[in-house]
Amino acid sequence: MFAATFSALSLTSCSYAPKELESLDNTLVAYERAIRWRNYNGARALQVKPMEVSDFKRQRLKDLRITSYRTIEKVIAPDYSKAELLVDIRYYYDKSAIERVVTDRQLWLYNKKRNRWQLKSPFPDFKLY
Repeated sequence: MFAATFSALSLTSCSYAPKELESLDNTLVAYERAIRWRNYNGARALQVKPMEVSDFKRQRLKDLRITSYRTIEKVIAPDYSKAELLVDIRYYYDKSAIERVVTDRQLWLYNKKRNRWQLKSPFPDFKLY
C-alpha cells in the first residue's frame, strides 16, 4: 500500500511545471503558428515593442512562405524570467524557387505584471536575395 502511494506521489511531482514554463511553451507555439501562417499582427502582439511594418515590407511578407520552423536551442533562466532561443526558419518567396534559411535569435522575457511572455528581439530578417 505504501509503495503504491509513494510511486503515485513521485509521478505527480515529476510532472509538475511552473506556470511560467507552461505559459512559455504556449507562447512559443502561438508565435511559431503566427509566423508560419503569416499572421504578423499576431506575432507583433507578442513583442515587447511591436515591429513597425512599412508598406514595402508588408507586401514582401505577403509573398513569404515558411517551409520549416525548428528550435535548435532553448535556454531558460533558473528563475523563469527569461528564455533565449535559437531557431532555424526555412522559407522562400512565391516568385523564387530558392529556399533560404534564417537563424533567429530570440530573447523572451516574462512580464510578471501581465503574467505573459514577450519577445524582446526583433522580427526575423527574411532576405529576398
